[in-house]
Amino acid sequence: MLTSLAHRETLNIINFHATIKSDGLQTPSHRFYELFTNFMKKLEDSNYVTTYLDEGQLTPVTTAYWAFYHSLKSEKGIKGVPALQVLRG
Repeated sequence: MLTSLAHRETLNIINFHATIKSDGLQTPSHRFYELFTNFMKKLEDSNYVTTYLDEGQLTPVTTAYWAFYHSLKSEKGIKGVPALQVLRG
């Protein structure tokens, strides 16, 4: 069970997902939910590793993170701002 998380990129993805889901004005695609769920499962299976974005890493978590991240190019985001732009801040 996850009790604490201090990895910025992971927090950003989780917060972004929660923000999009709770926005109510946008309906994310099925793929958005599918890829996020896959990322979270891989992260949990890895015991919440925080090195998945370190240079040279190519793990199931890394692959799932980038698949979700790149899928955001086609999501609408929040209040007309594209999803990837919202995530990047």
